[in-house]
Amino acid sequence: MSRRVCPGYAGLLDGRRAATHWEFEQDFQRRFPQVQLDINALYVDDQRIITSAGTAAALDCCLYIIRQRFGSLAANQIARRMIVSPHRGGAQFIAQPVPKNTRDARINCLLDYLQQHIAEPHSLDSLAGWWR
Repeated sequence: MSRRVCPGYAGLLDGRRAATHWEFEQDFQRRFPQVQLDINALYVDDQRIITSAGTAAALDCCLYIIRQRFGSLAANQIARRMIVSPHRGGAQFIAQPVPKNTRDARINCLLDYLQQHIAEPHSLDSLAGWWR
């Protein structure tokens, strides 16, 4: 673990949640016991300090930042250019295939919204109103 890239050495993660690659879990917890490690997360945003779990997860993290600042449409367009999924939720290990995008950017945005709000109840009327 490089001191140049780990904010844990500067104490920036003390008392916060953070992500790291599953290979570094034990070493990370030994070095930074005051950090709440979320080993299943691809990335963690804890009060504007964002950590990611690895190289591919860093892409997910970057798309998350773009989505937060510029919206889902911008993040989806950039993801398509990079030929990566616009949003991977869940753990570091993928147990099921990531849903494919459609050719309609509006539908992709809606699917992205539904993935982010999966626990909320949705009706056809509420989804139709989402476009407005």
